Amino acid sequence: LTFTVKVKATTVYLDGIPLKVGILTTSPEKTIGYQHQEVEPKPGHGLLFDFSTDGEDGVHSFHMKNVSFPLELLAFDSAGLFLGSTLMYPQEKGTPTKHHRTPSGTMFAIEVNPTDGFGIWLEPGVSVLTGFPS
Repeated sequence: LTFTVKVKATTVYLDGIPLKVGILTTSPEKTIGYQHQEVEPKPGHGLLFDFSTDGEDGVHSFHMKNVSFPLELLAFDSAGLFLGSTLMYPQEKGTPTKHHRTPSGTMFAIEVNPTDGFGIWLEPGVSVLTGFPS
């Protein structure tokens, strides 16, 4: 993928399963996300939205405007506990923007290819994100 902003990449672990992510920490990076990308993320890859840099532990809104492929949004609290997931689909041109909100207490969110199936087997309050943050 080619991004309009340069992002740091790392590997995080969801219940021990590796996931390669680009880390988005600034407002411009988080605003762009997967917008205007022509190719969906490969399985095992995603974008991690880090809200700890702005102290924004709470509910965060995501949209699929200018995104041409489905994504699964995974939410985690400040301790890395899984809070829940949402499937998001491309927005049809000319339709009102639909906002997908994370659960209260979200400090980190990851957008992944839905074929990874993380939302099916991760358990809220039990499953953990490790490797980032430290």
